[in-house]
Amino acid sequence: MCMESKILLLLGVNVSTIYFAKEFVERNNVVAVIQQDEKFPFKVPNIFVERGKLNDDLVIQWARQFEPDIFISYGPERIGKGLISLTKFGGINIHWGLSPMYRGMHTSRWALLEGLPEYVGVTIHKVDENLDTGDIIFQARPEMEEGDSFRTIEHRLSLLACSLIQRAVEIVVNGGILCKQDTKIGRQYWAKQWTTKEESKLNPLFISKLLRDYNDNKVERDGKVELINYE
Repeated sequence: MCMESKILLLLGVNVSTIYFAKEFVERNNVVAVIQQDEKFPFKVPNIFVERGKLNDDLVIQWARQFEPDIFISYGPERIGKGLISLTKFGGINIHWGLSPMYRGMHTSRWALLEGLPEYVGVTIHKVDENLDTGDIIFQARPEMEEGDSFRTIEHRLSLLACSLIQRAVEIVVNGGILCKQDTKIGRQYWAKQWTTKEESKLNPLFISKLLRDYNDNKVERDGKVELINYE
């Protein structure tokens, strides 16, 4: 069970990931937190690690003392073999995008910018040494309405993650058979590709029109993009 498993939480911090982390720490047996980007005062043991140092031996040694059974990753840098092999059940990643079509960074924003809101969603998958290519446990789409911004949509993705992650941990711990990704399809997006130029295009008028058109044909458009779910 999720409540019984000792969980290590790895965070790349923004407003949405902090909301998720606060809720998750309160409800589950989180034994330690590793944070990147910003510091937040969790009540459980936690450390701040600069970008580029997550996989350092000192970080792995610090995490090992808590003997976690599994880790959950939400927004940190790429995780290496040392952290993956640290826990009995490896790790689970929360990804804002429908893998394998949208892998990497800012993928919910890229889907909007490319006029494909049906690809906005959350993918919860096992962690491997690549980026967003591990076996998939759950996928889900948020409700999106005219007047939303990409940030409100990302917050809804965090709410979806909150609703799915406990069950995902249970499935992994109990040896559930997951869905392998076909990484020959889709695209990998990198952080440096998302600039102020791209962000300026996702203005309120653009998103409102996009979502109005999407919701007018939502059933048909969503039906062409099958979600992967354990159950």
